[in-house]
Amino acid sequence: MRKYLGAAALAGALIATPVAAADTAGPAIIPSLTPSAVTTSCYVAALGGGAVTGSKPDGAVLPASISTQSWSVAGGIGCDVRMDRVVIGALGRIEAPIDTSGSLIEMDKSWMAALRLGFMLDTGVMPYVLAGYESSDFSVAGIDLRRDGLTVGGGLEIPLSAHLRLITEYTYTGLGKTDALGPTVETDAHKFRVGLSYRFGFGE
Repeated sequence: MRKYLGAAALAGALIATPVAAADTAGPAIIPSLTPSAVTTSCYVAALGGGAVTGSKPDGAVLPASISTQSWSVAGGIGCDVRMDRVVIGALGRIEAPIDTSGSLIEMDKSWMAALRLGFMLDTGVMPYVLAGYESSDFSVAGIDLRRDGLTVGGGLEIPLSAHLRLITEYTYTGLGKTDALGPTVETDAHKFRVGLSYRFGFGE
């Protein structure tokens, strides 16, 4: 009988010891299974910069290309969805020239719609890439043209305050081919922009 009582007492002691230790150590830490918060943000942006637009005969052995440098201003709006560090968004933008250097190519207004993908760094700086569609009005040798094409590019958003951000961006647009000038001519545009955006959201 004493043998059973001793065994029961020992078992009770073994069970009581870890319980007491757990009470002393405090509550157990349970990993959170809550998914990362998803936040939305919209913004308005104003940008300015330069563009190099070129046209060259398609298929020529030694193409004689012509190009122009122009300055422009742009305004746009956009919205983003942020999932932890990943940012996915859409934007729209209208651009108008303010100066075109002497050339056979004269730029006019253009508009762009694009999607972009960014990654938020610890510093708040966000590098991003974008892809979309652009429509441009311009003239070559006095002939008015409107060309559409795919645009790709990338840039940086640098925070200046809780809502204000500095934007630097480069885009390339292939404006396709036209035979309005006689021979088939292919046109493309390289654009460099700097600007500011004012953002609403992201919990700021």
